[in-house]
This record gives sequence, C-alpha cells and structure tokens, in this order.
Amino acid sequence: MFQLAAHFGVAMSKGSKSKIVQTVKRFNRGSTRDVTLVGVHVRRGDMVNHKFGYNIATPEYLTKAVQYFQSKYKNVVFIISSQDIPWTKANMPNNTNVEYLTSPKREIIVATLTLCNHTITTVGSFSWWIGWLTGGEVTYFKWPAKEGSALRKQYSKDYSDFYYPGWIGM
Repeated sequence: MFQLAAHFGVAMSKGSKSKIVQTVKRFNRGSTRDVTLVGVHVRRGDMVNHKFGYNIATPEYLTKAVQYFQSKYKNVVFIISSQDIPWTKANMPNNTNVEYLTSPKREIIVATLTLCNHTITTVGSFSWWIGWLTGGEVTYFKWPAKEGSALRKQYSKDYSDFYYPGWIGM
C-alpha cells in the first residue's frame, strides 16, 4: 500500500497539478478558486465490443451530466479522459469549456481527475474509483449492464450495491 501511495504522490506532483494550473490559465481564470473543475472519465475502448454485458454511456447521458453541473455551478471547466477522444469530442455538448487529457499513463489520469471538484463517470471500476477519490458530486450512467447478461446478475436490482450513496444516477 505504501508503494502505491508513494507512486501516486509522485504522479500528482510531477504532472497532475501543473495540468490543472495550465487548464485554469487557458480559460483565463486566476486560480482554481475561480473555476469549478469537473473530471470526466469516458470509458469506451474495450467496452464497445466486450461480450460480458456492459452498456456504454450515451451522448445523451454526457449532455445531461454536463448540463447538471453547468446549471449548478459557475465557470465550469470539464477535464476529460477517454480511450476514444474522437468519439468523446464528437459527443460532448458544444457550449462547454473542455480540456482533454492526453497522457498515456493511468496514474497521471487518475491523479489529475481526482484533483477536480466533481466527477462525471461512465462505466467501469476506473470511473468508480475516480469518483470516489475525488469526493464532490458524482454523476453516473444509470444502466451500466445489459439486462440478462452475466454482468447484470452481479448487481442488485437498483445497483445500490455498486454506486456510492449520494451519487446521482442519470
């Protein structure tokens, strides 16, 4: 556990904090206190053809989640990580301040997204952990598993055994 914490700390200090500062400056804000940072993790990649029973988050979900944060907070900047940046760019609402993470290192992605104030998750454990570690408000895609699939059978009827209490299903 100590090695993991040390590795995660190095990732945060070397790349993640500077990425947050650069993003804030790019949107002409004085400091992180002047913006609301929302981390967005869009899992697609292997999930698109995965036979285990995952549903992929829809463009409608992303729009609804973005609108939720924009209606509740001022000066919202979305920091996005995805295995499928072209799809994500094509399906994010146009009226958003967006910064895409391009680091191939997972620890940098996790560290950067957990420095945000809030989280939009899609599917998979990576999204879940980012939401949990970030704190703040977390939205999740309400239907992560296909009905009748082996994956769906692992969860309770309302997924309350997977999603953290207080998270917002959409």
